[in-house]
Amino acid sequence: MKYLQADLIILMGIYPSLDHEMLREFIQTKTSRDQKIILLNTMEDSKIVDGLDLLCRYEVGAEESVLALLVKYLFAQDLDDVALQNYFDALDDGYICAECNIGEEEFATIADMVHGSKKISFIVGKDLQVHPQSENIQILLEILARSSKICVTNLLGETYVKSNRLPCALQELKSFDGTVVMRYVSSTDLDCLFGSNQFAIASKSKPNESILIHSKEGVLQKTFVLDEKLKGTIALMPVAKEAVSYRYEVVKITKREVQ
Repeated sequence: MKYLQADLIILMGIYPSLDHEMLREFIQTKTSRDQKIILLNTMEDSKIVDGLDLLCRYEVGAEESVLALLVKYLFAQDLDDVALQNYFDALDDGYICAECNIGEEEFATIADMVHGSKKISFIVGKDLQVHPQSENIQILLEILARSSKICVTNLLGETYVKSNRLPCALQELKSFDGTVVMRYVSSTDLDCLFGSNQFAIASKSKPNESILIHSKEGVLQKTFVLDEKLKGTIALMPVAKEAVSYRYEVVKITKREVQ
């Protein structure tokens, strides 16, 4: 995996232990103290968190806003295009930080790590590729690729080519309040829903209880499994096939009636 041969690796929209086995193993067995790894994601991945140098958690759906502000911090006043410079200058840093839940200090830390590195791999997951604002995200990634020391790629190793396209105005962040599930492809545990204590309280679910998940795909019967290592109110739901849409969804959870 050529994109792992960098002194700074930034991952965004990826849950390494579930999305990419080789990436998970790479992070878990990292031996070089000189190589730094940053993860930008909606959740903490407990299986690889010890191998990270920085973890920034953002709100579900905030990928477009996070990426826009990250590009602004990385390029600062270095853009050689007036229209692009005006676009990023007009962004309201404070508002976006509050909306996406990543502070200005964290963006500044990432920028410092990038500026102190010679070769950077910026790797994006499908969360960005199938996001409702994927077209604008694509443009922002192409702007990020303008840097000669940043290679922007996806998990398949496909790279993004730099461009001068002007992004559209950022969309208001859609509310994901309530009980949220994240789908991931698996060949096991397809009858389970894994959640934290916080999720159990929010959904009023008990360990090993049979529940019904009311989603856009219909009503799904699952067994709730309490995972003490998970944090927050996003539950993990194994599915047999990969979805072509954004994998996070607000769902309603009810109890299965015993016959």
